[in-house]
Amino acid sequence: MHPDWRWAMRYGSRQFWLVGILIWVGCSPGPVTTKNKAPIPVEVSPVIVREATDYAEFTGRTIAQETVEVRARISGYLQEVVFQEGQKVKEGDLLYKIDQRPYQVALEQAQSRVVEAESQIQSAISQKLQRAAEEERRQAELILAQKSYDRTKSLADQGASTANARDTAEANLSTAKSGLTAAQADMEFSLSMIATAEASANTARSAVDSAKLNLEYTELRAPISGRIGKTSVTRGNLIQSGDLGSGPVLTTIVSINPIYVEFDVDEGTVLKVHHLIRDGKADRAVAGSAPVSFGLADEQGFPHEGLMTFAENRLSATTGTLRVRGTFDTGDNEILPGLFARVRVPIGKPHQVALISDRAVISDLGEKIVYVVNDKHEVVPRPVKLGQMHFGLRAVEEGLKSGDRVIVNGVQRVAPGAVVEEKEVAMPGDKAAATSPVPAVTPATATPAPAKAETPAQGDAQPAPPQK
Repeated sequence: MHPDWRWAMRYGSRQFWLVGILIWVGCSPGPVTTKNKAPIPVEVSPVIVREATDYAEFTGRTIAQETVEVRARISGYLQEVVFQEGQKVKEGDLLYKIDQRPYQVALEQAQSRVVEAESQIQSAISQKLQRAAEEERRQAELILAQKSYDRTKSLADQGASTANARDTAEANLSTAKSGLTAAQADMEFSLSMIATAEASANTARSAVDSAKLNLEYTELRAPISGRIGKTSVTRGNLIQSGDLGSGPVLTTIVSINPIYVEFDVDEGTVLKVHHLIRDGKADRAVAGSAPVSFGLADEQGFPHEGLMTFAENRLSATTGTLRVRGTFDTGDNEILPGLFARVRVPIGKPHQVALISDRAVISDLGEKIVYVVNDKHEVVPRPVKLGQMHFGLRAVEEGLKSGDRVIVNGVQRVAPGAVVEEKEVAMPGDKAAATSPVPAVTPATATPAPAKAETPAQGDAQPAPPQK
């Protein structure tokens, strides 16, 4: 190799390494500044500790307490439909009128039969009185004949009377006995005639009662109060009655107030409540005493409050759920049957719980984190386990304690370890504080302050975020 080439390669290699060093030096970061940054302004709120009750939420449907299918009890031509479809009706209101004339005639005929039967009774009674008098006369004749026979026989035995006179007296006695027997038979016949006439009268009276009922049934009246549905028959049509409810349904009526809400409780919640009762953290529900609330699809929260009045005695093998019913007095706020309902039921005794605003919660790879400011004004990340909503705030089951201060405004501007300049504010979203002040734990004390029992609040319908 030529010496010039060897020099060029040696010199070029040195230049390459020199350029590399210069590039590395030029791209390396400059010296780290040691000047402290200004504290980041944030708003913090102390963790609130209050007494609250955990709830379980379900979906259900509103159901009428009473539902009646209106059917005709007698057949006939419909004269009039008295109501307007869809209107409210009261128990006893007239709904339909069936032609009454055939049933009015039947009633009059039955009443005439009663009069005839009562006349027969009076005739039988008159005959009885006559035959009673005849029986008394026959009784008197028998007594007289008996005395005459006794006297004649005594005289004949003494030889003072003839045998012919004795025989005549004996014949008269026998005739008197036969007459009395016949009179007594006539009396028994009269009594049987009276009984027959009275039975006929009773049958006629029953026929009158039946005819009156049939005449009454020509006016179909509302058996319950509520809202009536569509009529299936119009004026002039023949209505056929049916035995045991087999006749056609003319219309339906559903009650309005109170109303039922039925919902299904899943097996997991049933077991959870069972364990809470076993551990003394919940009371055993008694029908008519356990509270329950619900809200409709277009309502916020659970504004309607009532009581649990029924729970099935077993879980469905098909769905694995327990059917439960709540009863609600809706007052003037009419709620139709069949509406979708969101139901909330308390599942434990009131207990102390830490509460924060949802603003303070951030997500990091599926983990829920809250930024806490320590005594050095530094941001400390705190993993938390979230629970349900209470008083418009989120319950924290694990990760926070009384006295912690959490960042509620400015979370996006800080990072762990950052120094902040905090401004203490009331916990955002605290509905209890907005309506009536509820004492809460502050950083100066670690003892939970008493609070009024939680009541369902608007906006508390959101379930706790799923935990990872």
